[in-house]
Parts: sequence; C-alpha cells; structure tokens
Amino acid sequence: MKKNKIVIFVVCILILSLTLIWKYPVNDNQKQSKSFSVEMIVSDQSDLPITSYSINNNSIDILFDLIYSSDLETEGKLVLLKNFQPIPFSINGGSKKKEYEFSIFKTSEEMISKNNVISINSLDSNRNDMCILLFVKDSIYTYRFQIENTNAKNNINPEFTNTYNVTTDFGEKSQFFSSSNMLGLSEGVLSVLDNSSNNFYCAVDLEKILADTSAIDSYKNRKKELNRYAVVPILNNQIIGDVFYCESIESRFAFKISAKDFAPFDSIRFMIFPYPNEFNNNFLKTYKAFLWSDPYITYNLFQEEK
Repeated sequence: MKKNKIVIFVVCILILSLTLIWKYPVNDNQKQSKSFSVEMIVSDQSDLPITSYSINNNSIDILFDLIYSSDLETEGKLVLLKNFQPIPFSINGGSKKKEYEFSIFKTSEEMISKNNVISINSLDSNRNDMCILLFVKDSIYTYRFQIENTNAKNNINPEFTNTYNVTTDFGEKSQFFSSSNMLGLSEGVLSVLDNSSNNFYCAVDLEKILADTSAIDSYKNRKKELNRYAVVPILNNQIIGDVFYCESIESRFAFKISAKDFAPFDSIRFMIFPYPNEFNNNFLKTYKAFLWSDPYITYNLFQEEK
C-alpha cells in the first residue's frame, strides 16, 4: 500500500491547465467498463458526501473526488448540469467553463484526485437538480445531487408530455416500432428512429432496470403514482437542444421526440432523469432513491439487419 505517495499531474483542460493531486489506494465502489472504472464523490466543505444540500444564496463551493483505473490512455471531459442544462463552473480557482477536458492515464493502480474545489454561482432556483457528467470515449458516468436555495424565488415548473403505454416486452420491438430501422437497446431502455414519421421513440421498463437490485421489492410493493422524467439529448458527447419532460403512471412506457434537429442519427443518445427537481429525504431506502441517483442512458443507434 502506497498510502503516502502523492503524484501531481498537470492536466490540460482546453486552454486552461488544471492541477489534480493523485494518490493510492481506493475503495471498490466503482462504475466499470471493460477498460475503465470510476468513482465520483461530491462533498461539502466538511467532507460529508452531498445528496441534497441547502444554501441561502446563489453560490457554493463543493469538493469533488475523482477515482479511476484505466487500461488505456484517453481523454475525459467533465460537464456540470443544472436543471438538465450545462452551466459554467470552475475547478480549483480556474476560469469558468462549460466543459473541462483532461488526460486519463493508463495505470495499473487505482488513482485518486481528491478535494478538487468546484465553484458554482448560478443557483438561482429554489431546487437545483445537479449532475456531474464524465464522458470517457463512448461511456457517460454520472453523479447526481440537489442543491436547494432557500432564498430563491425561481421555481421550475415545466410542462410534462404524456407517454405511450407499452404492452409488450420490448426485448422484441413493440407495436410502436414496426416501421423503424435504427435502434439502440440496453437493459431496460430501448430507443429507435421511426423513418416513417421522422420521430425518435424511447421506451423504458422500470422493472427490468430494477430487476437485479435490492430496490425491486419496494418497487413491486409501491402504490401506483404519476412519475415524471426529464430527457436530455446528447449528440457526439455534446448536450444539444432543450430538455424534454414527460410523465407516466406505468412501469413500462414510451415517449416521442421529433428527430428533425438531430443529425447524424446514429450518434444520438438520450439521458433520462427520473423525478426532476423532486428529490426529498423520503426517497432514501426506497426504489425512488435508486431510480433518482442514476439516470438511464440509451445506446447509440445502429442499423437493424433485415
């Protein structure tokens, strides 16, 4: 164990140099792909992890820890969403940007960058639904949290669009997708491009998403209620267009988005955030906390074989 070894890397971020401090080792609570695993932690100045936090002004400094191991050298990009749109932020006193790019090093040991200060000063809503996005190649890693501004007068009141009921298991395409020829299927989430109407349809199966988790029992024992979702379109790892809101009482549903503003179609993905601006402590130890904490991310579309 090299607990006291500290290595300082200077990471180039666009035209800004950002210094991150790395050390060993790390715990095992990570999100993984075959070549990359990561853990992100957001905490307050007392080093307590943040899920929901209250302030009485528009600004806050939070601490951000980034922990990773990687089998390859590549690039990473950090983006901060407030109410599902990118906002400028600064890291460790640097200039404010909407994107921070940095090098990810190939390493046989897990690396930690601790106590990086993220400064935010645009928290003008009563509830600010926040999410840090880390883009690494074709993967998107997330850390969602909420900051309440007790002095803010601005409340988020979006219009919610109704969804379609999906009556079949969309391991096979459902009735909505009979004329489609591009699709992206991940566990519990299906997205397709319908060429006949030039619309995207995304279908979500909450039971399939929760099937192998400890939250499945509380979900099956729930009272049926109207659930809301915010949908963020991503094209070539860039947030594009406006956030789209929908709602459904069903565990399996689909929503429609016009494809006219999105091209190339095979690079479009959607991030689906349950319970937008709705987190409260009653979510804890229920399926709602599980669904809220990790947005669903659709896969890139691909051409279906005939």
